[in-house]
Amino acid sequence: MQTFLGSRCFLSVHRRTTLCSEKQEKKTILWQMLAVLVVVGAVVSVVQADDALTLGNNSSEEDHPQPRALSSTEAWSDLDGRSFLFVKKNLTWIEAEKNCQSMKANLASVHSEKEYRFIQELVIATTGNSTLSWIGGSDCHQNNLWIWSDGTVFSFTMWSPRQPDNLNGIQSCIQINFGKTLNWDDTACFHFRTSICARNV
Repeated sequence: MQTFLGSRCFLSVHRRTTLCSEKQEKKTILWQMLAVLVVVGAVVSVVQADDALTLGNNSSEEDHPQPRALSSTEAWSDLDGRSFLFVKKNLTWIEAEKNCQSMKANLASVHSEKEYRFIQELVIATTGNSTLSWIGGSDCHQNNLWIWSDGTVFSFTMWSPRQPDNLNGIQSCIQINFGKTLNWDDTACFHFRTSICARNV
């Protein structure tokens, strides 16, 4: 089970020995799907709890106006039924996810090389270079079991060579445009990065 607190991810992992049988593989897949739902639920709970703490029990929203979403006036770029937005402000992974959620989106999940190259072009068009940026992948709940914050299936990867490496045991979030290949890297979620939001059209 995982719990998010601020920009850190705390987890407890229970290792189990599995038999290489079709029945066990199906159970493993079901557990992985359950883990995705738990993580998405945890992110939503933290966002709601953070909002409740910000507003307080006796305060009205007028007393504490909610910040507008960063880049909400910027143009979204469409590809194959999805819209993508590059957010210039440097945020932690959880802050970036909360910002995307405020625009009815999530940090981008990537399901093909075509989508990844499109996102890279969006970053370059906005910044003029290949800036390190957050996408929605995380393995906070279990090392090397990657999930997307939008709950979609994690079936495509573009890892840089020798990645993911979970350096020092604290790298649980995916940044893009890493190294010479400009592909994916796992890094600590508390770093400040630009980000890419995505939502269905």
